[in-house]
Amino acid sequence: MSRALPVQIRRALIAVLIARTAANAGLRIVYPFLPAISRGLGVSVATLSVLIAVRNFGGIAAPLAARTAETIGRRSMMMWSVGAVAVGTAITAAAPGLWVAGIGIVLVGLAKPAFDVPMQGWFGDRVPYERRGRVLGITELTWSTALLVTVPVSGFLIAATSWRA
Repeated sequence: MSRALPVQIRRALIAVLIARTAANAGLRIVYPFLPAISRGLGVSVATLSVLIAVRNFGGIAAPLAARTAETIGRRSMMMWSVGAVAVGTAITAAAPGLWVAGIGIVLVGLAKPAFDVPMQGWFGDRVPYERRGRVLGITELTWSTALLVTVPVSGFLIAATSWRA
C-alpha cells in the first residue's frame, strides 16, 4: 500500500491549510492587539473583551453548521464560510465603531466552526481511517501558524498605518 495521499487529498489539504490559517488569524489576531483595537474603536478593553466572548459563544452553532453542510454540501459550506470570514474581517477592519465591528467579529466567530465541521467530514469521507488522524492533525497546525505568522505581520501593519490608535 502506498503511503502517499492521492493528489486530490493533497491539494485539498493545501487549500485547507491556507483557508484555516487565514480564518484562525481572524480569530487569534484580536488577543495580542486587544488594547490597540479597543483604542481604535473608542471603547474599553473590557467592552471589547465582552464582544470577543460573544464571538466565541458562536461555537455552539457548530451542530447547525453540520446540518447545513449535509443539506448544501460540505464543499459549498466551506466556501461560504471562508467568504464569511473574509467579509467579517473586512467589516471589522473598516468599522467606524463598536456596533459595526461587532457584526464583523461575530460573523467571523460563526463562520469559523461552519468551516471546520464540514472540513473534518470531507476528509473523513475521503481519507482511510488509519491515516485520517494524521491528516486532521495537519489541519490543526493552522492554529499555531496563524499566531506565528500573522501576528508579527499584523503588528507591523498596525504600527505602520496607525490603525485608529
